[in-house]
Amino acid sequence: MRREVMTVGLLSDADYIVQWAQWKTQRSGGHFHAGIVTHFQNCISCLRPETGYLWQHAELAIQLPQPERIGGNDYRNLDSEERTKRWRSWCEQNRARLETVLRNAEKSSVSSKSREPTEPIADLLALDEPLTPLVDMLRTMEAVMPPPTRRHDRAVHLRDTLLLKMLINNPLRVHHFSIMRMGPQGKGNIYRTSEGEWRIFFSADDFKNTSGAACDNYDVGISPFLWPDIDRYVSEARSELKGGCESTYFFLPSRIGGRHEKTPELDGKWGANYISKRVLHLTRLYLADSPGFSPHAWRALVATAYLRQNPGDFINLANLLHDKLETVLASYAHMRVDEGLKRYHLYLESAWKRFGQRRQQKGE
Repeated sequence: MRREVMTVGLLSDADYIVQWAQWKTQRSGGHFHAGIVTHFQNCISCLRPETGYLWQHAELAIQLPQPERIGGNDYRNLDSEERTKRWRSWCEQNRARLETVLRNAEKSSVSSKSREPTEPIADLLALDEPLTPLVDMLRTMEAVMPPPTRRHDRAVHLRDTLLLKMLINNPLRVHHFSIMRMGPQGKGNIYRTSEGEWRIFFSADDFKNTSGAACDNYDVGISPFLWPDIDRYVSEARSELKGGCESTYFFLPSRIGGRHEKTPELDGKWGANYISKRVLHLTRLYLADSPGFSPHAWRALVATAYLRQNPGDFINLANLLHDKLETVLASYAHMRVDEGLKRYHLYLESAWKRFGQRRQQKGE
């Protein structure tokens, strides 16, 4: 029974997919969000005539709990050619239904993001210095560092602290932290020069499949204040983590790990999704009154903090985030008006005070 239930052939049955979508929609507060849309699109692609994976594999039909639904009660007794014909008809019918459900959802504007990405950090974005709470959080983490006798816990803590510091220092997307490899100059993504400087390098190819990213080489230094953290992580912590003696990936998963780290390894790396879960967990744990937020939100905080200090400097912000200028303008152009008004209001307040002082001097 388990062999029949756990089959990719179930993705051909629109009834199951629609029921799952209804369940997911209810769990997300009534939002037919982007994750559901993506799953529908994948199923539709697999059912596509000629090229779809499911459409090409009629043998999957017999693994379904009720294969007679596909071609009648005599389905098991049909010859191979007739089975294939009925299977493909079944695929086309279910594909059409999924397309209709998806199209109707989009027309009715039900499809939406399940939550505004900046919602968990709204209070931080409202601060004049949005990074201050993150710096305080990191200082707290340093203060509760496990002792050397707890080698594994200490290694995980050193890794976590360094990861969060680098999210502020070099605000790349989490994907690039997951694929970051350590090696000598010219071979590693993170390397130490002969002068002792730590640097990060990614080729243009590493960004080509990332929406909105700049598509040129990323070759930058890491702030010197982080070099001791990197040295300590490499010399003390990394070998205690999973694959630390063999893997070239820089950030590694825990050997044991809690529920935030359990993941089937892909080529020994700490996957981007699981790094995001870890960051969510850490911000919940160490940042007061926070629901937790992802590495993408850290990029938003870095960008906001930079523009607060450098109003209108979108070109350098694009370089900092390694994004295209149009991507940065689309995401942060609203701050041009907001920050511009703040600067004008400061000028107006100053001018008003000067006007009042002159009147006092004249005795008016």
